[in-house]
Amino acid sequence: MKKNHITRDSIIVGLALFSTMFGAGNLIFPTQIGLADGTQWGWGALGIVLTGVILPVLAFWGVNNVGTDVKCLMGHVHPKFYDFFYLFGCILVGMGSTLPRNGATTHEMGVLAIFPNVPSWVTMSTACSPSVSRTAISSSPSSRVMQRMPALRAV
Repeated sequence: MKKNHITRDSIIVGLALFSTMFGAGNLIFPTQIGLADGTQWGWGALGIVLTGVILPVLAFWGVNNVGTDVKCLMGHVHPKFYDFFYLFGCILVGMGSTLPRNGATTHEMGVLAIFPNVPSWVTMSTACSPSVSRTAISSSPSSRVMQRMPALRAV
């Protein structure tokens, strides 16, 4: 950064960080907290500011002071800590929230519209079965995945 462009660069970085962190939850959730807290709304506002402003700024500050990425930050705990933490995070987010949400959306919007009496476990088990995955992969005429992966042919 040049000395004469520090204001402009600060505004650009500030807007970039704001757009990265701000979402619909930041617009809806504080009003819901304030409504639920009633006369004690100050504690709710303090919690929103703490979790929505202070903690993200401290996270950026911590990563910036340690190195270039989160791996540098977690390397201070143990050299393999990042690998295990990242694996655990991916499994937790993927299996704990993304897959059930996508499955529920598929069931509610697609399956129930055509077959109203199908229970949700049928949709989930059908979508996750190896034979359905194998059929979906091999049905593409331009795909040669089945020839390259003998483990899928054996399923």
